[in-house]
Amino acid sequence: YGVTDQLTSALAIPVITSRTNVDVGSIAYPRFQEVANAFADPSSGNSGKAEEVREKYTNAIKNKIRDNGYEPLENEAKTELGDVQLVNRYRFVNNSLLSFALTNTIVFPTGKQSDPNKVISVGSGDGQTDIGLAANTDFRLGRLFTLNLGAEYLAQLKDTLDQRIPQRPDSSLTPDRDENTQRDLGDIFTAQLGGTFNLSDQFKLASAYTFQYKEKDQFTGSQFSPERYQYLEQDTEQRMHSVLAGISYSTINMYRKGEFDIPFEAGLSYSHVFQGKNVISDPLFSLDINVFF
Repeated sequence: YGVTDQLTSALAIPVITSRTNVDVGSIAYPRFQEVANAFADPSSGNSGKAEEVREKYTNAIKNKIRDNGYEPLENEAKTELGDVQLVNRYRFVNNSLLSFALTNTIVFPTGKQSDPNKVISVGSGDGQTDIGLAANTDFRLGRLFTLNLGAEYLAQLKDTLDQRIPQRPDSSLTPDRDENTQRDLGDIFTAQLGGTFNLSDQFKLASAYTFQYKEKDQFTGSQFSPERYQYLEQDTEQRMHSVLAGISYSTINMYRKGEFDIPFEAGLSYSHVFQGKNVISDPLFSLDINVFF
């Protein structure tokens, strides 16, 4: 929403749909098969235990989940509200050569966290408040090309949550829970260098390089030993280098001229992480549609 010529406010209300399909399986090693056959042999006197052995082996994973106090594995499909974002952008400078703006973002914990009673749970939010500040500068190098520079710092505030506390560093499966676990997710710093080529008043081509760094998460509590909480911090520090290319279509200029009724932007982009630490490196295609009021 354009509050003034310099100030724009936006409210993002994400609705997240997820579908999870789960299954378990096992591989019978030759030695186990030999033991099972020995039990099944009538001459062994233990033939009655053969079915019990097979049942325990086949359901070992399900039994382990049950014994640790988790709900049984099952498929799940759900639609939930995500974390709502309030964005305010103030443009300090805007002329034929230069544009400079600051953007403040507040992320509210309106989504649902992952369920600690489920081994596999997809949450629609992370349960805590974020506050971010970004600076963006555009240098207009002629009518067709714009150089973009940007930087953002996102502070993820501390919170308290119900958390499973691992018993050892190599497994998250545990019967132990601390409903008052203190969590401080790592803050995130992002820097970007990009360029935009104006094909016309409506179409643009864009490319960018992005660097992102996330600090390590921190967990503390009083119910278990400190090192067990530190197991949750493993592999949470992140570093990422990525590139992006995309094309966008905008009706904003036509709206200003009275040639189109609704101002909106739509864009298709491709991004690829070429170097990183503890980040997903799969290529990503995304489609974004933004409507302005």
